[in-house]
Amino acid sequence: MANGLLSALFVIAGGACALTGYLVGSWHQRRAFEADLAHDLFGGDHFDLLDEPLARRRDQRPN
Repeated sequence: MANGLLSALFVIAGGACALTGYLVGSWHQRRAFEADLAHDLFGGDHFDLLDEPLARRRDQRPN
């Protein structure tokens, strides 16, 4: 019974880690998309939706 309970806890923990990783990754991509959109619409040097420097552009690394 202890093995089954421990296995269930590991499954729940793994699912929570997967969900957290997905949320953090999608948040990062959404911020990058908004920064690109602000640069395209407003010229980049004058306006930034996040009030951050534009040196940190969209991540170009492969998945």
